[in-house]
Amino acid sequence: MPGKPDPLKASLNKKNLEHKKQFLKGHYLIIPEVVITDPDLTVYEKLVFGGLLHYIRPRGKGRCNPKIESLAALCGISVRSVKRALEGLYEKCWVYWVRTRSSSWYGVYSKEGHDQAIERIARDREARAKESKEAKEAKETQPDS
Repeated sequence: MPGKPDPLKASLNKKNLEHKKQFLKGHYLIIPEVVITDPDLTVYEKLVFGGLLHYIRPRGKGRCNPKIESLAALCGISVRSVKRALEGLYEKCWVYWVRTRSSSWYGVYSKEGHDQAIERIARDREARAKESKEAKEAKETQPDS
C-alpha cells in the first residue's frame, strides 16, 4: 500500500540515522588533493600517507614516529605492504625519514617541498650523469701504456 509506511524501512532508517550520528562524532583525516590525485601513487601509498598524517602531532613540524606495525594495523594492511608503500613514497618524494638508534622519524613533504625535492633529485642526477660522461671521456683519451 502506498499510503502506509513500511515498519521495516522505518526501523532501518532509524538505525542508519544512529549510525550516521556516531560516525559524525568521530575524527577526520584530511589527505591533500595533490596526493589523492597523483597518478603515480598506488592505493597503498596513499593509504600509508594518510596513516602518517594520522600520527603527526599538531605542533610536530610535520614529523611522526609510529612503529611500522602500528601503521600497518591502522591502515589494515601487512607490515611488508607498509614498508613497500613507504619506499614508494620516499622514491616519489612524498615522505622522508631519519633513522635513530631504536626507531625512525617520518616526515611528510608539503606540495612545495615535494616539488623542491623532485627538482633537487633531477639536478643531482644531471650532475652525476655529467661527471660519469666526463670520467668516461677522460678514460678514453688516456694513452694506453
